[in-house]
Amino acid sequence: KASEVTDKHSLYSFQIWMRDNTLVSYGGKRLIAEYAGRLNTMKDNDKLLLLACYRYNCSALPETNRGETVSNFKLWKVQDRLLLDPTSYDGSGIALAKANSYGMVVGDGDTKINGLTMIKNFNNEVIGKSLNDEVIIRLQDNYSLPLCIEFQKFIYGGNFDRISTMILAMYEFRKDEFVKRANLQRNTTTSKLSFAERLKRK
Repeated sequence: KASEVTDKHSLYSFQIWMRDNTLVSYGGKRLIAEYAGRLNTMKDNDKLLLLACYRYNCSALPETNRGETVSNFKLWKVQDRLLLDPTSYDGSGIALAKANSYGMVVGDGDTKINGLTMIKNFNNEVIGKSLNDEVIIRLQDNYSLPLCIEFQKFIYGGNFDRISTMILAMYEFRKDEFVKRANLQRNTTTSKLSFAERLKRK
C-alpha cells in the first residue's frame, strides 16, 4: 500500500554521467542529471529511463539482480541502449566471457565493497587548484545535494539508492580506463613494430 511506503524502501534511481571526451572544454566523469523516485510500475520507471537515454544521447547500465530494465528494453527492441557488464574486463582491457550480458550485479559482496572504495577514491581525487592555490577534489565538482547527503549519512548495509547507482558508474569508468590503457599499449607496440620494419627494409 502507498501509505505503508517509507524512506526505508528502495527508490528507482538512475544517473547521467559524462564520460571523458574531447568535445567539451571541461573534464569528464561529471554527473549531469539524476532521478530517484517511484512511479506506479517498473515499466513506467523504465520508460522514464529510456526517455533520459534519448534526451542525453546515452546508454544505460542496469543492475540486473533487481527490476525489469533488461527485459523491458528487449521488449521495446531498444537493447542497443543497454551497456554490457563492465566487470567482465580485466586489468589488461581484455573482455571475458560474460561481456555479452547486459548490465551487472552489485550484490552485497566484494563487488559492492570495491565499488564503495572506488567512490571514496573518486570523490577524493585531486582535479585541480583554485586561484588561491587550494587543492580542488572531485567531490567539490558534485552539485547533487541529495547524493552528498547520502554520502554524509551512509552506513554500510543501509538503503542508499543514489550511492548504489553511482557504484555502476564507477565500474563503467574503470572499464573505460582498462580499455584506454590496452589501446595505448597496443598502439605503442604497433609503432615499435613499424619502426623495426622500416629499419629492416633499409
